[in-house]
Amino acid sequence: QEDKFVAGRVATLLWNLWQNRNDELWNNTKLSPTQIGHKAHQMWQRWIEANQMRSRSQQDSRMHGITTWTKPREGWIKCNEDAGFFHGRCITTVACCARNSNGELQVHRSRQYHLKLTTLEGEGLALYDAVHLAIQQGDGTL
Repeated sequence: QEDKFVAGRVATLLWNLWQNRNDELWNNTKLSPTQIGHKAHQMWQRWIEANQMRSRSQQDSRMHGITTWTKPREGWIKCNEDAGFFHGRCITTVACCARNSNGELQVHRSRQYHLKLTTLEGEGLALYDAVHLAIQQGDGTL
């Protein structure tokens, strides 16, 4: 009858007790009760933080009108592309993937360029790679 936070803390403690038991049995290592409690607390905190981040991300997506991926019509292929930037390291990454109307991955490609590009240039390069990939797959597999 406890709330989800108490239940979650108990679950992480039980998980860590189980892990400690297995480590003692299989690896001949054993943590103290204090160490187990500390490890369980850290696991619980990481879980809370991850869920808060996910919640904020979902809220940001809704606020900015970001939609989720939708399948193409039957018999069609949909190709998505994107670029990522690591300006401090002068690296641009691009990726693309094609999925069928069942959402099944057909082909994908990712590349890393040691170039510092603008967003427009990086997205353009990702689009170029997507088109090039589609041309390469023009034998009917894509």
